[in-house]
Amino acid sequence: MVLSRLCELLSNAKVFKDCSCERRAGKRRLLRRLRKISANQTLNGNTENHVPFNLFAGWCLEAEALPPSHRAGKLLALRLLCESTQAQGPGAPSSCNNRLHLAHLNLYQRALHHGLTGEDRSVVDVLVEYAAPRYLSLALDGYSLLLLDFVHASTVVLNSSDMGASCPRTAAVTFLGSLLSLPDELMNAPMLQPYPHQYNTVSCPDLKEHVLNIVVRVCRREGAAAARCAGACALTAHVCHVLAARVPCTRLPSYVTCLLQMLMMKNKTIAKVVSDCVLVLADYTDRIVELYPGLAGKIIKWICACLAQLSTSSSRDSVRPLAGSLLFCLAEFAVRCGPARLMDEKEGDQSLLLIIFRVLYAVMKGTNGSEIEGLSLPVDEDFDPNIQLDNLGLKSSPVSTIDVKLWAQTICTQLVLFLGHWPLWSGCQLSSSVCEQHDSPSLGGELGPAVLAAPHLQLMRLSDATLASFVELPALDMPPGAAATTPGLSTSDRQVRVLLRDIAGKACWDASALYYDPSSSAEEPLEPLPLPDSDDIPRENTLSSLPPPLPPDLLPDYKNSPPDKHQLDHVSISFIFLINHI
Repeated sequence: MVLSRLCELLSNAKVFKDCSCERRAGKRRLLRRLRKISANQTLNGNTENHVPFNLFAGWCLEAEALPPSHRAGKLLALRLLCESTQAQGPGAPSSCNNRLHLAHLNLYQRALHHGLTGEDRSVVDVLVEYAAPRYLSLALDGYSLLLLDFVHASTVVLNSSDMGASCPRTAAVTFLGSLLSLPDELMNAPMLQPYPHQYNTVSCPDLKEHVLNIVVRVCRREGAAAARCAGACALTAHVCHVLAARVPCTRLPSYVTCLLQMLMMKNKTIAKVVSDCVLVLADYTDRIVELYPGLAGKIIKWICACLAQLSTSSSRDSVRPLAGSLLFCLAEFAVRCGPARLMDEKEGDQSLLLIIFRVLYAVMKGTNGSEIEGLSLPVDEDFDPNIQLDNLGLKSSPVSTIDVKLWAQTICTQLVLFLGHWPLWSGCQLSSSVCEQHDSPSLGGELGPAVLAAPHLQLMRLSDATLASFVELPALDMPPGAAATTPGLSTSDRQVRVLLRDIAGKACWDASALYYDPSSSAEEPLEPLPLPDSDDIPRENTLSSLPPPLPPDLLPDYKNSPPDKHQLDHVSISFIFLINHI
């Protein structure tokens, strides 16, 4: 064992004639041991005690000429070459005094050019997996020369039908997505043509468009789950970059549509990742509305359609994270668009705001929302919602604690509050500190049991989570016929204060009955109301139109009341039957 390690540290393992010995030497993970030796040095900055990487970099470069019988060792040597060259930090073998020792950089790039453009797929896979992900971020000298080589190798990897663990599909998509963030001027720099053992340079100003087409194709038809998620993230980052620069792009709506289609993926984990990506676009809603009219409404419609399909199964553990993320997306886009735009944009006879509330109500009740009008989506035959390989990690994820119905109810209430879609004329005071005893001296200064017996106050339990209070108060002391919120109009001498307590907090309204305009009504003569021809209506028919009375021992409640009747109907009919029996 000691001799083997000494051979690894001090000898060229490529001179082994036995390929099995050479492979075992590579498997010793020379790079990790060198990092440990470097990290254990107590003499910081003393490069004499560090094993120089250039001592064995040449041996790794010689692996390119190894015969096919030494394929395993050749691949391990190329992996060691990539990881050691791109290693960073004080513990890395290629770093001394915070200065890179890359004397072999030209030979390293030459080996990359030959390997990425060669016909050996195993070499291409190793270089794409271990060199491509960090190649652009390091920006080593002359890195732009190999951009076409890496794009060519990534395309070869993605076009293959290999879905095994050795095929670096995710690394290929990651490199392509990173290339989209490079400045456009860099595309005019000279690049090596992707031909092996040739060193002709060419500029490629349309390289980004070519890469974008590959990324969009990955989002539409890629069979590996991790690579598809990486494609969605790359496309989202590019869309955000275009929106942030305020540069009009004719293809941007198609990119957003591609992301929206991915919300329909049958793999809920991928759909959850895409939903989080769409949530990032909400920060650019104002620019989407400005540069691409109608696109924001399209995004809201797709989100509503996805929620409508999940409304009946939102309580499942596998669906809860996706449903929660979609609810956040819907709330963000709805609030940022505003009520005026949501009311103007219509799908048929329904506004987007009405569709939003109907979808939220379907999620709250767990009913089927796919029948909601205006949620029909076009079918794209080029989009594949299925995957062939689910490589997103372990399946033993913690059980989600998201209560989707509670989230939908909360978001519905918040939309009412923030969009100004009030049930009464004026807006409410959100998180109001007003209570039932305020403006009522007879109830005292603190909220107590006296409010239950107050003649001008009524408490109503609207549901298990909603409590409403109605307080009758004298109208404000204003000039006759001129209320504070209705100048020039005659109103009642009493006003009603509504306090609503629910999951979103407490809200408060003050409202009064609006009668008429005194100036216009004084000039118009009063017309008598038409009377019926006969007032002979049998008493039995009148009683038969009322709901059946409740038993004497059962108190009328919202749970035992018909949806089309009022509780006072039960009270009045019970009183009538009581009088008749007396």
